[in-house]
Amino acid sequence: MAKKSLAVNSIYSVFYKLLNVLFPLITATYAARTLLADGVGKVSFAQNIVQYFVIIAALGIPNYGIREIAKRQDDADSTNRVFTELFLINGCSTLACIAVYYGMILGFDYFAEQRLLFIAVGLSLVMNLFNVDWFYQGKEEYGYIAARSFAVKLLSLVALFLFVRDTGDFVTYALIHSLAIAGNYLFNVFNLRGRVKLCFQGINIKRHLKPVIILLASSISIELYTLLDTTMLGMWCADEIVGYYNNATKLARIINSIISSIALVLLPRLSYYYNNGKMEEFRSVASRVLKILTVLAIPAVLGVFLLADSMIPVLFGTSFLPAIVTLRILSVLVMAVALNNFFGTQILMTVGQEKKLLASVVIGAVVNLILNSILIRPYQHNGAAFASAVSEVCVLLATMIFAWKYIRFRFELRYWLTTAASATLLVLAVLGVKLLDLPMILELGLGIAAGGMVYILSGALLGNEGVRQILEIGKHLMRKVLRR
Repeated sequence: MAKKSLAVNSIYSVFYKLLNVLFPLITATYAARTLLADGVGKVSFAQNIVQYFVIIAALGIPNYGIREIAKRQDDADSTNRVFTELFLINGCSTLACIAVYYGMILGFDYFAEQRLLFIAVGLSLVMNLFNVDWFYQGKEEYGYIAARSFAVKLLSLVALFLFVRDTGDFVTYALIHSLAIAGNYLFNVFNLRGRVKLCFQGINIKRHLKPVIILLASSISIELYTLLDTTMLGMWCADEIVGYYNNATKLARIINSIISSIALVLLPRLSYYYNNGKMEEFRSVASRVLKILTVLAIPAVLGVFLLADSMIPVLFGTSFLPAIVTLRILSVLVMAVALNNFFGTQILMTVGQEKKLLASVVIGAVVNLILNSILIRPYQHNGAAFASAVSEVCVLLATMIFAWKYIRFRFELRYWLTTAASATLLVLAVLGVKLLDLPMILELGLGIAAGGMVYILSGALLGNEGVRQILEIGKHLMRKVLRR
């Protein structure tokens, strides 16, 4: 396997995730102030419906494909065959889902009032025909992924500012979002020349069906408890309620995506180590990532909870003030989702335990469905937030139990004590800023800066292992940049 620097790939992945944070944050802020909660809610509900079809069309290939391509880094012929097999499977499933989706929105009166909106968001399903991101991630081509993402997102942002100008432009907003997805996928296909080719000789589609169906079941279960809350809110509550919940959820998951990006880049490397019997390297990398994830997630959870009352109005405007409590409830997702990705996607999938991952997410889906049914009608967006937080924690407990035998980590008291001490100092720093009674935008900026600096500096002085590794990655990147 041609070694690519793990630190550099991590930086590329973080940069890619930062793009996926910065641009959606800008678009969400602009849309919230332009379309208001009602318009945001309409678009969110339509995107929520089409996402069910996208999940089924993908068949779990986005994660399965990374692993299968990574396992064949040194064999071009085998890579070509696997790519062809997965590309054909994805194509067939996507075409079937396109037919069902457009038949549904064109045939049922329920969608008549917003039919144009549902047609616009459906473009993202059509473009799943060309979704080969898994190939580039399996090859660890994170530099290309980051560059492509930046170009497409910049164009979509310009289009947003030009064409979305008032509350009636919600269909245009949805169409721009779909076209951005289309741009990413088309860039991917055009860039495949010389990297891989379709090979129909000796292909065996049948061998992939069982694992992708298991992963499909996992994906459906995962998305059931991440999408079902929005679906049920859209059916039982007003559009603005969906808007409150959607923006609070989006903000929590945007912050989480930065943290999770560090673990995502390791899936090809972990797959390679495990499949080549290098268990010492496998456990070493996994241990490092877990420390980094927790040392980043803890201050993020605390920061979101403490600063939610300034985050929401600064980013989305005063029309979204009801989302403050929602965001505080959802702050737990920042850590739970990051650790779920680690124990589930990074560990259980890597060691071939998709069935245990499926069992974990089924638990979460059942808990989410029950709690949503009880809580959404009386508590609306806050009830959905509580259901989402509890179900994610249930999944985390299950994935931790299933994954623990493969990683065998030791409980390091010093690490947890130093992390707790730094977290306490962060809380005191943020509360100190809030006592100054500054304008909201200054409170938010100074609160983030003060809390972050206190946390990192205290962690470094106390010798926290996670903080030390983050600083080492930063130094390594600086040396790479200076050499170039």
